[in-house]
Amino acid sequence: MKQSDKLASDSNSLEALQANEAHYRLLFEQSVDAIFLVDAAGRYLDVNTAGCEALGYSREEVLARTISDMLEPEEWSRIAPEIARCGHGEVMRSEWRFRRKDRSIFVGEITGSQLSDGRVQGVLRDITKRQASEAAIRASEDRIRMILESITDGFFAVDRNWRISYINMAGMRFLDRTPGDLIGKVLWDEFPGTVGSEFERVYRRVVAGRKAESFTAYYPNFDRWYEVTAYPAPEGLTVYFRDVTEQKLCEERLRASEERRRLALDAAEIGMWNMEMASHAIQTDARFRAIFGTTEECSDFSRLIAVIHPDDAPAVQKALAAAIRLEDPTPYAIEHRVVHPDGSLRWVFAKGRSSIDGTGETRRVSSFNGTVADITDRKRSEDALKASENRSRTFWIASPTVSSPLTPTGGSLT
Repeated sequence: MKQSDKLASDSNSLEALQANEAHYRLLFEQSVDAIFLVDAAGRYLDVNTAGCEALGYSREEVLARTISDMLEPEEWSRIAPEIARCGHGEVMRSEWRFRRKDRSIFVGEITGSQLSDGRVQGVLRDITKRQASEAAIRASEDRIRMILESITDGFFAVDRNWRISYINMAGMRFLDRTPGDLIGKVLWDEFPGTVGSEFERVYRRVVAGRKAESFTAYYPNFDRWYEVTAYPAPEGLTVYFRDVTEQKLCEERLRASEERRRLALDAAEIGMWNMEMASHAIQTDARFRAIFGTTEECSDFSRLIAVIHPDDAPAVQKALAAAIRLEDPTPYAIEHRVVHPDGSLRWVFAKGRSSIDGTGETRRVSSFNGTVADITDRKRSEDALKASENRSRTFWIASPTVSSPLTPTGGSLT
């Protein structure tokens, strides 16, 4: 190679090197991250503007110091081992407690690596705010966890793959499981009784539709009833549930009792009423309405009073007032007539009792409940018997020559 050609090649290489150095320097200075260059002893060799601002020193002040001058004393023992790691080709990423020129402390994350010339480059990011945010998130999660652990409802969460990610103590108690049994397990595998049931249908619908739903369903594997509310969550599904088996059994017993009572009332042909005293709103069953001659539900008490025969109304009002008085109420029991829309009369026997709530000044009659029976046939039989007795008495009085059944044979009434 000619001497001139060699000189030209060296000149081009030098220009390329200078261009690369200028480009690096531009990136170095314009970086928003703090960048430091140190030697193997931890002495600062270079620093960018962001680095000076992060530590509060001028460039000259930084270059006159070592890494230990910028760190809290408890961090000093870590410096040499971390620089050695970089010397072995590792990329070091760790958190350090830095001390600024004004003595304020901040936590910084350093990413360090060794350059080809042996210098170690460190990129510093102030993560104080990030740590504060993470701490706030952890505190919030801890508060939520404390709430979930303190509630009496069971709670569990699943991810989008239906793997259980959390379950509270109440949930474990209801399901007779422990966290180690369930965390990370697929819901359908752990509780096969849910597959194809209302549980699965609702859970999948909530996840797909992103809308909460509540329901009550029976889980055959445990022979238990559960009241459930499922909510969509960004990571999957959250579920609140509680065991309502005893409540369901009570409801079934109540329904059975009500049915037995209804059958007994039907067999006795007795109607019922319930009146709320605060509003005088009254509820009646179909047999009551048939007896009183009303064709539909009548919630107006005054309209029912209006069908009572005018001659009987005063006695009914008096008996009613005695039954609903606050002090020493009298059980309601009275026979009276009602006038049907077609003008026909029916005799009824009504029995009732008031309920009193509260104590002291808050005592009040809360409701007035009772039954009613149609006694028209009985009254007609009584009237017919009285009429027959009257006719017999008239006959014996009008016929003195005829022996009375009450007079000895051969005797007379005189």
